[in-house]
Amino acid sequence: MSRIPKVDQEVIQPAGDGAFAPVSPAAVRQRPMTSFVESCLETVAGSAVAAERRSRRKPRGPRLLKALAGKKNILVTTHQYPDPDALVSSLALTKLLQRRLKGSAEVTLAVRGLIQGGLNAALTVQPEFQASASANWDEESLRAYDAIILLDVQPAFRFSPLPPGIEPTAVIDHHRSRRRGKHAPFSDIRTDVGA
Repeated sequence: MSRIPKVDQEVIQPAGDGAFAPVSPAAVRQRPMTSFVESCLETVAGSAVAAERRSRRKPRGPRLLKALAGKKNILVTTHQYPDPDALVSSLALTKLLQRRLKGSAEVTLAVRGLIQGGLNAALTVQPEFQASASANWDEESLRAYDAIILLDVQPAFRFSPLPPGIEPTAVIDHHRSRRRGKHAPFSDIRTDVGA
């Protein structure tokens, strides 16, 4: 099991002995991208452009804001034992909503349970994540929120953090589901787009 040191403004990389060592951002910028990374970026960029093109006549942002209208305390959360896409997507949505709803609602990013694993732990020590995320939540603290947004998970999924009987205000996910129909007042489930 690797131990990730807490570092400020540094990137974590494997040190070769199972541990991780910090690398300065300047050193990272000087490294050329490998062809594999470039290929991944081109694929993701192409998928994002295609998804944006398909959704031009059906913008989802205004519908999400309408579902959140009048809400004062919003929780953005993801599945238990979150992975990097869940954490980063949750952080991005939290930041967007904090800017958009500034002064009218408190938007909090929190997860239920532990964040484990090398990349996951490395993300949580980044200053950007620490500035936006709060402590874990439990069933008792859910009562304080008047809106819950589930990201990268759906209510009926195995690792959904919500207890039975608690319905989210919004569900945003990219996984296929056997359940038909709406999952929440706002649902955006597209398998062709990342969380």
